[in-house]
Amino acid sequence: MFFRPQSLFLILAAVLLLATFFVPIWHFTYQGALNAAPVELSYTVLGPTAPDADAPTAYVPRVSGFAPLPIATGLTALLLFVASLYYRDRPKQRKLALGSFVATIIVAAMMFLAVQLAVNQFNTQRPALNLPFIGTSQQLEGVFISSGLYIGFFFVLIPIILSYLAFQGIAADERTVRDMNSMRLRR
Repeated sequence: MFFRPQSLFLILAAVLLLATFFVPIWHFTYQGALNAAPVELSYTVLGPTAPDADAPTAYVPRVSGFAPLPIATGLTALLLFVASLYYRDRPKQRKLALGSFVATIIVAAMMFLAVQLAVNQFNTQRPALNLPFIGTSQQLEGVFISSGLYIGFFFVLIPIILSYLAFQGIAADERTVRDMNSMRLRR
């Protein structure tokens, strides 16, 4: 049956991974004056978004994207979706779920690396700020600066849990079928 919890876990994990293409995984904000509009730069799986053209760029980092990340994220989401379609072949679905679990962990590590590279690029351009990876808010030369991980980064952690739960559910189904077969043979 297509709507088994395992299949739904795999589909939800694929949707969350695809959402990281649009939801920022790292966010940088600065505000030059008290009443000035803040300038924001977001980093998604596709790479950094450009700030407004009329925004002052004194503190806006220039970071490049991490090319393998969108490819790996898309392929992992595709693997999760394909695994959800093998609901009639539990052994194959179990192997695909295990593979997608490992692939999702690799994507999370790549995402962590991509954000770390972006922060390092920014820190080389603005060594006085020395932004940490996880997040900070500071006042420097009358400029309020804030940076840190954003909700999209956590969108990749949830699929890790969901693919593990799907793998465990498929294994439990296989055990149930095996037990039912052994009970039927005993009669």
